[in-house]
Formats: sequence, C-alpha cells, structure tokens
Amino acid sequence: MKKLKMFTAMVVMTVFSGAAFADGMMFEPVDVNYTPIEKAAPAAQGSSATEAADGALIQGASTEKFQNAILQLDSVQVELRNSYLAYKEKYQQIDAQYQQVKAERKATAKAVKTLEKKIKQIESTKSNIRKTMQ
Repeated sequence: MKKLKMFTAMVVMTVFSGAAFADGMMFEPVDVNYTPIEKAAPAAQGSSATEAADGALIQGASTEKFQNAILQLDSVQVELRNSYLAYKEKYQQIDAQYQQVKAERKATAKAVKTLEKKIKQIESTKSNIRKTMQ
C-alpha cells in the first residue's frame, strides 16, 4: 500500500512537472517590455568661458553636497558608536550582576542540599534510637 502511494505521487509529480516545463522555459516573463536605455552622446565642448564657469559651479556645488553628506554620515556614525558603547557598558554591568547572582544561587543551593542531608541524617538517627528503645 505504501509503495502504491509513493508510485502514485511520483506519477502525479511527473505529469504536472511535464506540463509546467512543456515549452522548455522554466519561468516566462509576463508583460515585460524591455527597451534598452541609450546613453546620451557627450555634448560638444564649447570654447565659451561661461560654460566652463557653469561647469565649475555645478561641480563645486555637487562636491559641497557630497562633503555635507559625508559629514552627516560621520556624525551619525559617531552617535551610533556612542550608543553602542553605552549599551555595551550596560550589558557588561548586567552580565556581572548575572554572574554574581548565579554564583550566589549556586552557593545557596549547595547549602540547602547539605542542610537537607543533615536533617535526613538526624531523622534517621532518631528513628534508629526509637527502634532500639522499643
């Protein structure tokens, strides 16, 4: 019965996978209109001084924007590092407290076990004495 179920499952999977890959392509894009983007031809270089000055102003403005962006990223990075150090210090303090509590808990559990053993020993001694008295 188990072999029959396995065989049936394999046949069903084979039939459906054959239908899915009938055209030979696993995935077929739907409604994709690919048009390559053509790069614009570089503009002819003019000999005008104003064009050169405009280009220098644009380049200077973009350089200034990049520098401002870098400065902002630096300040954000410094803030993140400061918060990281604060969290790391807090984690170390919590970890130290955890280790202390863990050691204290272990010592207390050991003391409890030794006291339980002593109590059981005393109880067994008492019961032995009662038996001998009778």
